[in-house]
Amino acid sequence: MNRSIKVLSAALILAAATTSGFAATAATAPANTAPAAQQGTATTANAKTSAMSRRTVEEMQTALDRNGAKLDVDGYFGPKTRAALIDFQKSHQLKPSGVLDHPTRQALNLPHWQ
Repeated sequence: MNRSIKVLSAALILAAATTSGFAATAATAPANTAPAAQQGTATTANAKTSAMSRRTVEEMQTALDRNGAKLDVDGYFGPKTRAALIDFQKSHQLKPSGVLDHPTRQALNLPHWQ
């Protein structure tokens, strides 16, 4: 149990250090909270370990739209956004993970640290 607390603490510190604003993870968010899009954060495809701010998702959606996707820029990392991201990654010979990783950020001309 003590190891689980240390791992969870490390994950929370990492999430806070790599996102702007508060980053609730699926592993720590209470079951009765509002969906992430309503709280100002948007979860990524790997919701157990990370989250992106709504602003970051909006910037990614805007960049994907500039590259041919037809997304609603709403800050929500839902299935349409993930599918558009995977399509972009495939078309740019990137690993089609559906995750906004460093190579994908570079290809979209987004800053790596936000």
